[in-house]
Amino acid sequence: MSMMSASPAGATEPQRTPERQRCRATRKDGAPCRAWAQKDGLCIGHSPGAVEARRRGGRNSSKKARADRLLPLRLRPILETLEKALSEVHAGALEPRQAGAMASLAGAIVKVYETGLLEERLTDLEARIGGNHGQASAKCRQHSFAGRRTHD
Repeated sequence: MSMMSASPAGATEPQRTPERQRCRATRKDGAPCRAWAQKDGLCIGHSPGAVEARRRGGRNSSKKARADRLLPLRLRPILETLEKALSEVHAGALEPRQAGAMASLAGAIVKVYETGLLEERLTDLEARIGGNHGQASAKCRQHSFAGRRTHD
């Protein structure tokens, strides 16, 4: 890519813009790095400022880290208890039946929690819409929770 600039004599001559440069570092095998360089002349892999970002990047993108961020604080002790129970069953310190009962109860707790969250979201949406929809939907939900799936 070139640009034209005026010379002191009034003639135009091409002015070259700097081309993208390759990283000036060498790889572990001694070959020159072929990655594109940043402003400091090094690629993201060789730049000393990027070491911490690369170190955090892998940890923060792990499945466990994502799950920890998504799991509500209130449910974390339940998960920790189940993880401990799993270890105890594996070690022979806890009967599998007891762990199964714990897992069943934990599943019920999660269902109640999820139902509460859905109810909260639905109420919020109804409040945004306004009108009589909230009263009709609340009546509908009361029938659903009673085991009937019909609307008035």
